[in-house]
Amino acid sequence: VPRTTAVVSQVEIGVHLPSFEDGIVNSLRRKPDIILVGEMRDKETIGEGITASMTGHLVFGTVHATTVANTVLRMINVFGAEEKDARRADILGSIQMIVAQKLLMTTDGKRVAVREFLYFDNAIKEHLSNVDTKDLIREIQKFVDIKGQAFIDDITARFLEGRISKKVYDEELLTFGYK
Repeated sequence: VPRTTAVVSQVEIGVHLPSFEDGIVNSLRRKPDIILVGEMRDKETIGEGITASMTGHLVFGTVHATTVANTVLRMINVFGAEEKDARRADILGSIQMIVAQKLLMTTDGKRVAVREFLYFDNAIKEHLSNVDTKDLIREIQKFVDIKGQAFIDDITARFLEGRISKKVYDEELLTFGYK
């Protein structure tokens, strides 16, 4: 019989546990199906998130980065030189999908989310594992353009729908180097 309910366990950093890293470690003791990490910004939290995903857990986390490619590089670069290569392999081996999001002002004064995303299939992971770290951003962006969705495509769609103004559209073209 399929389960129709779920048990959600939430902890607050600073109240229940001292850090996001401790939250991930603590969550593994509860045999979770899914782990959601509010912020992955330091090497300890990113490291534990990767470790949890490598044990078969589905881990969702937020990373403060501007694009799909920058997210991968940001996660790798939090580690020191002595562990960077090993953690890079772990990140590329366990990552499934990245969605980057930006909010733009709409023509009616509200905001609309525009997104860039890439599903990291085995072919992409294999290719990226053989790329120098200095070339990762360029290579990931190529995959975003071919197999995912680039920000500029979603921004253009919102402009063509009339959701964002020409001014906002032009500003975003400049941001992403299209003007």
